[in-house]
Amino acid sequence: MTVKPESDHRSNWLSALALWLLVARCILSASCVTFVDGWFGTQGLVVNREGRPVPGATVQARNATAVTDRRGCFLIDEITSPGKHLMPFSVDAAGSKSFVGTLPAPGHLRLRVVLADSGSAGETAVETSPPPDTLLSCEPPRTSLWVKESAQTAGSTRIATLGELPAHLGEYPCRSGLLESPVLQTAIEDLLADDYDEYMLHLQYSGCNAVAQHGSWILLSVYRLVHRDGGGKASFILVNPQTARVHVFWLRDWGNGGKSAVYGSQPVPADVSRIIVDELTSIWGHFATFSWRDGAVQIVFTQGTNWQGRPEG
Repeated sequence: MTVKPESDHRSNWLSALALWLLVARCILSASCVTFVDGWFGTQGLVVNREGRPVPGATVQARNATAVTDRRGCFLIDEITSPGKHLMPFSVDAAGSKSFVGTLPAPGHLRLRVVLADSGSAGETAVETSPPPDTLLSCEPPRTSLWVKESAQTAGSTRIATLGELPAHLGEYPCRSGLLESPVLQTAIEDLLADDYDEYMLHLQYSGCNAVAQHGSWILLSVYRLVHRDGGGKASFILVNPQTARVHVFWLRDWGNGGKSAVYGSQPVPADVSRIIVDELTSIWGHFATFSWRDGAVQIVFTQGTNWQGRPEG
C-alpha cells in the first residue's frame, strides 16, 4: 500500500481554512448542527506479532503526529478537506518495519496496527475493522468535539453515593455516566474550587481507563494521549468509598517539567501518591520517569527525548 498525496496542497490548505471559518461562525452563532465532514480522526493500538503493545511508536497523518503510550495506544485528529480523499498515514517503531499508506478521509477510524520485525519476511499490517474488544485498553473519549451523545446512548450509570463505586469496577467512567454523577461532581467542585470549570472541560474531551481498585481507593483515570501539540493531560480521581475521602490529581501541562497539582487533604497519603506515580508510569513511562518528592510529582524525561516524548535534535 503506497501513499497517495493530494495533487493540489494549496487547494487543501484553502479548504481547511474555509472549514475553520465555517466552524467559528457556527459556534459564534449558536446554530451548530452535528458536524461530520472535514474532520479526520483515528484511534487505535500498535502491537507486535505476538500481540504485545508497542510503546513509543510514531503514528502520523498529514499534519498530526502521536506517540503510542505504554499500552500501545494512540489518538490522532485533524481538520482536513470535506470532500472524500485519501489521508497519508504512517507508523514507525524501532526494530520494526514501517508502514506507509493511506486511509479514507474525512471520518473516524478504529485501527489495530500489527508490526512486523525488521528482519522478518512479513509486512506490517493495519487492520481497519478490528474486533471491538481488541481496543478496550485504548477506550476512546465519550464525546468528540462536534458530537454530543445522549445519556441513554452512553449507557448512563450514575451513582447516588460514593460508597456505590465498587459496584462499577471495570466500567469506563467517561462512557457509562459515572463522571456525570452529581455526588461525584460536587465532591470534585468542593476540592477544585476556581479550577473546577476548566477541569470539567478536560474531562469532557478525554478518554479513560476502566474503574479499578487499588487497596482502599477506587481509581478513575481520565487522560489525553500524547498528541501533535506534545505531551498529554492526565487526571486521576481517587475515592475511598468507606470514608468518602476524595483526592484529584491533575497534570495540566507537560512544559517546564510538568504543571500538576493534587487536590484534597494534605499531606497527600502515601498510598495515594504511590498510585499516582504508578499510573503516570503506566501511561508515559516509555519516555519519562516519575517519582514523588516534597509533596508533588517529579518528572524526569528519558535521555534523548523532550517534553513531547519525541527524540531531541
